[in-house]
Amino acid sequence: MYILQEWDYLKLYPFFQPEQIKAEFGDRALSARSIARIFNKHYKASTKTQMAKMLKASYAVVDIEANDATWNEYVGEELKRMSEERLAKVWDEVSQIEAILG
Repeated sequence: MYILQEWDYLKLYPFFQPEQIKAEFGDRALSARSIARIFNKHYKASTKTQMAKMLKASYAVVDIEANDATWNEYVGEELKRMSEERLAKVWDEVSQIEAILG
């Protein structure tokens, strides 16, 4: 069984909190506390703070005619899509490595 490496966790930042990563990958992942330490080592902002910054930064490109609710819904959907893509990529890599290692 492949155990996630530091670079795997970094691919999931900031879309997933350490607890979510541990829940998703189970025994393949370090403890939530260890994942948080990896994030803190590489990034200054917590996952929640970084996601809030991304949402705030998105207003720089907002359509003037769009209302807040519509824009927030659109950005939320895009962030969800991006998080699903990252998660799928990590799972795909895990599957490939496990197939090679047997």
